[in-house]
Amino acid sequence: MTKVFCTSPQTSMKYIYKKALAVLILLCSSMAFAISVCAQPIDEPFGISANGGKGPVSNVTLDGIFLSDYTYPLAYQMFTLRVQRLLRDFELKVIMNGTEYYLYADDISLDINTMDLLYELWFSNEEKAVLSAYTYDEAYVQAFADNIVNELRAIQPPAVGRPFLGYDLNTSTFLDQIHKKIADAISVNSNHRAELNIKSSPQYASPTPAPASPPASVPDSGRLSTYTTYTTNVPNRNHNIRLACEILSGTIVRPGATFSFNKTLGYTSKARGFLEAGILINGKPSVGMGGGICQISSTMYNAVLDAGLRVVERHPHSAPVDYVPKGRDATVNYGSADFRFQNNTPNDLTIICEYNNRTLTVSLYGKK
Repeated sequence: MTKVFCTSPQTSMKYIYKKALAVLILLCSSMAFAISVCAQPIDEPFGISANGGKGPVSNVTLDGIFLSDYTYPLAYQMFTLRVQRLLRDFELKVIMNGTEYYLYADDISLDINTMDLLYELWFSNEEKAVLSAYTYDEAYVQAFADNIVNELRAIQPPAVGRPFLGYDLNTSTFLDQIHKKIADAISVNSNHRAELNIKSSPQYASPTPAPASPPASVPDSGRLSTYTTYTTNVPNRNHNIRLACEILSGTIVRPGATFSFNKTLGYTSKARGFLEAGILINGKPSVGMGGGICQISSTMYNAVLDAGLRVVERHPHSAPVDYVPKGRDATVNYGSADFRFQNNTPNDLTIICEYNNRTLTVSLYGKK
């Protein structure tokens, strides 16, 4: 038999009144709590009651804040506001020779794991101190830095009567500085802003006139070494090799001085007459402005070895090349990989670079 429980109309109305009153009280309490929480400044603690047993065990901290001093709603609200302020206020300003560039949180897809850590720590029974970790789009930051560098290199400085070689900006160091400033804005600077002010100066060729041939005026001057390689039949590549040879040939390296391939040749820009040709990037063929000049640095490297000079800096290609023996190549990339050697003789050293009919020869002349 099914039992049916009935109440009188009067009893039902009393129950309904009590239920409605309880809901109203709960709603009013919740509104009052929300108002008191939202009225707190972003950086002030909410509802602190030291050692009140509101949160996890003692000595559990998130970003230096003891969670045991808070209820979960108060801690949640506080850390939410901290994260919101970071994402709202984050700003990196880069100033390159007076031109301003900006990065914001949305640009780099900035993300921080504070709220996930709060949830995990709240139910932890271990004493621990944890710091929030952040991530951002490093590819976007790389593109941001590249854009600044490209705009700088497109600026032609005033003529001084000598060939313009480029700017004294190390691109790798510049990128590292940007990442450092991003970290400062996120976790060091209280206003979540940072500024990087860079001044890069134009570099010009040496005022020393380049001789068309080895200096015959030096007694007992002669060829210390020579090395020849053969180029491909790619017109743009051979054009770059010919142009670079014209710039490099006749360079004089004083006794004890160090020759830098990149500083002497300068940036291989379109404005200086260089063309796009094949290059290697991470072992894979690609195209870049000035492609082919690595054959000159590699040829010069072999001439330097044959002359017994001291190699200061040399980098192998990311894949084998066929114009020099294995292990005797020297790749260059303006702003990062350079080829440098020291004139460790007591006399001046003259570099002669010649290109003709797909034949490249680098010769070193000095006093025997």
